[in-house]
Amino acid sequence: RTDPVNGPLALEWNTASKFAALEGMRLGDAINQIRANIDFGADGNAFVTWMPEKTAHLQRIVILPLHSSLCKHLLPLGAADPQLLFTPMLAAIKRPDLCNRFKRELLATGIDPEESKLSVRSFAALTFHSFKHYYVDSLDKALVPRERRKLLAAHSSDEAHAKYEHPWTRKDAEVLRADIEKLPPLAA
Repeated sequence: RTDPVNGPLALEWNTASKFAALEGMRLGDAINQIRANIDFGADGNAFVTWMPEKTAHLQRIVILPLHSSLCKHLLPLGAADPQLLFTPMLAAIKRPDLCNRFKRELLATGIDPEESKLSVRSFAALTFHSFKHYYVDSLDKALVPRERRKLLAAHSSDEAHAKYEHPWTRKDAEVLRADIEKLPPLAA
């Protein structure tokens, strides 16, 4: 939105956000994805393969199914140069400035990242890393077993994974009221 012609940078933020929300990637991983990391698969079942920046010292390769929405988004680049970055303009920006630009993008779309502070955290409630929390929390609420969530989030320890698990609130449960009322009543 801050791109004056609503052009390529907006598309790059969209692409990076999809990598984060649908594959659980951190900012550095999302902006540094290259075409060679995507296997679109002859059968339509695509995969993404990468080495997470944060744990690169472990030389651990992560291979995940590519979410169908992200696959559809990336498909036009299927025949591109294997070393092509999906977000070259974002990848060229240094990290602190990149985080500030993401905050400006949130503000430009009407989202105030400072609106709700977490009582135990000193940083803005909404950052690019919020996508990682969204990813794990959504898998949890979809009842994906913890061990599989850990694999999908590329977490090797329970301790690391626990930071992304958020207890359900009464508000979360209220959303399910209409669903539970679909059950037939039991005879007395």
